[in-house]
Amino acid sequence: MVRLFAVKIIERNEFERYMPFIRDTVENNNNSPLIGHYTIKQRSLLGKMMTHKILSSEFGISPDAIKIITNEHNKPALESQSNIHFNLSHSGDWVIAAFSSKPVGIDIEKIKPVNLQIAWRFFSENEVEFLKSLPEDIREHWFLKLWTIKESYLKALGTGLSRPMRSFSVNYRNGDFQIIDTENPTEVYLKHQNFKINYLLSVAAFKNEIADEITIYEAQDLLE
Repeated sequence: MVRLFAVKIIERNEFERYMPFIRDTVENNNNSPLIGHYTIKQRSLLGKMMTHKILSSEFGISPDAIKIITNEHNKPALESQSNIHFNLSHSGDWVIAAFSSKPVGIDIEKIKPVNLQIAWRFFSENEVEFLKSLPEDIREHWFLKLWTIKESYLKALGTGLSRPMRSFSVNYRNGDFQIIDTENPTEVYLKHQNFKINYLLSVAAFKNEIADEITIYEAQDLLE
């Protein structure tokens, strides 16, 4: 089962109230969560602390044994555990994570106006034709759908955006999405859904059975 988790950021004054008491649980990460705009800072910190919380409480790994490393494309992994895979994404007020026994990728995007020139430039020909076939007033929304699926897939592969988005296609047929990728014949399982009021969420996994429910943590519980 691919399990999904999320945490919502809190107001700036409340977040800053916690800062003097927070222990950085990711001692091996060189990127300090205390640097940058408070929203970026909070997303980074909550993502790290949620990851440690899940690994400890859900997978029974001792906090002292948790050491997270990243590959050359910044995909995280546990240094000493090859059977636990996870991935994180954030947008707007939310940080979200997916955990699986096989590689997994997740992407969340806040619904907002987009420049469709991005699609014409970076998407595959089939995807561009599909978007152009849609009524103009829903093209941006469908662009975001395709974008989240493509990002989640690239993150599951571990390449991130170092691999061109046009090198594979997302097909939509009979209500389902499918990845068409001649470079990777391994079957990939997709889940795409609306999240809360104005977010889109996609998961790509090399393991079937992606959870329908998302476990939501309170930021205060992670920070205390």
